[in-house]
Parts: sequence; structure tokens; C-alpha cells
Amino acid sequence: MRISILAGCLFFSSLMFASEDHGIGKITNDELDLSYIDHVLAGRVGDRPVFARPLEGRFGLYLWHRANGKNYETTLELKDGKIVGGVATQSIDGQVVEEQFQIVEYSRESGSLSGSIGEKHFSVKVSSETMDGHHYVNPHFLIVIDNLKHYEFDIKDSKACMGCIMKLSYAIISMLYGYGAL
Repeated sequence: MRISILAGCLFFSSLMFASEDHGIGKITNDELDLSYIDHVLAGRVGDRPVFARPLEGRFGLYLWHRANGKNYETTLELKDGKIVGGVATQSIDGQVVEEQFQIVEYSRESGSLSGSIGEKHFSVKVSSETMDGHHYVNPHFLIVIDNLKHYEFDIKDSKACMGCIMKLSYAIISMLYGYGAL
């Protein structure tokens, strides 16, 4: 019994220290129910379970999700000076979706990035009421697709630097795109 209590205390205290830098963030709206802890994203986009974590030893993100009974794995990484990632999933109606995601421009100063996913162009603008060093505190994301569709969400109780913003944008835009919400 004492060991169980001690193990539980150690586990929960380690979560507190592991997420101390960025907090335990929540992203929730109709399509998203995600937690963001220590650069790891987990939860759901639509009806799809999602898990994303940083790549080991280099810039990038590993993204896993399950759609229509199948597992999909993709990555975002720096290749030949470009920030690129794959998009692989099934649409709501079961059609295979395979596209290329690319970030072509970003600015830490303005909290913005732009790129493409397949034939569509996107821009992301991040804002917050305050900064903590180079981190946006409780960042608000505005995603615009082809200057037509707007999609917004907040990360509550967390912080994000430009590297985090790029990775989160990849995970969320590619999942929403594949799901059919963008």
C-alpha cells in the first residue's frame, strides 16, 4: 500500500516537473480535444485518436493517428533546408488522402508562418496577451486556408515558441485537412 502511494506521488510530481516549462495545455473545440504536455500532443481530432512527439536529436515531429481502423504515421522534418511533412490518412468517406505539407516562410517576430498542404495554401498567425521570453503564453492560433476558410483555437494554460508553433501547426492542420474540416 505504501509503495503504491509513494509511486503515485512520484509519478504525479514528475508530471509537474516535466511540464513546468510549458504547462499542461488544453486545446478544445468541436473538432479538437487535445492535451499538450512537454512538447507532446495527445487526444483526438474529430473521431480520430492522435499522438505527436518531437523527433529525437533533431528538429521535427512524429505524428500517429488512427482512422477507419487503420494506423497512420508521418513526420515533419527539415530536409534539404525545407520544413516538410507527409499527410496520410482517410477522409470521412473513406478516400485515401496523401499530400505534402510544407512550411515556406515563418517569422518569430510576427508569430506567423505560411506554407502549403497539397494544392492549398495556408497561413498561421499566433498571438497572445503576453510573452515569456520567446514563448507565447496561452497562444491563440488563426489558420487561414486559401484566403477563404478560417479556423481558430487556443492553447490554454501553456506556452509555445516558434518551433512548437510549427510542429503544432503541422499536426493540427494536417489532421483537420485529412478529416475534412479544412
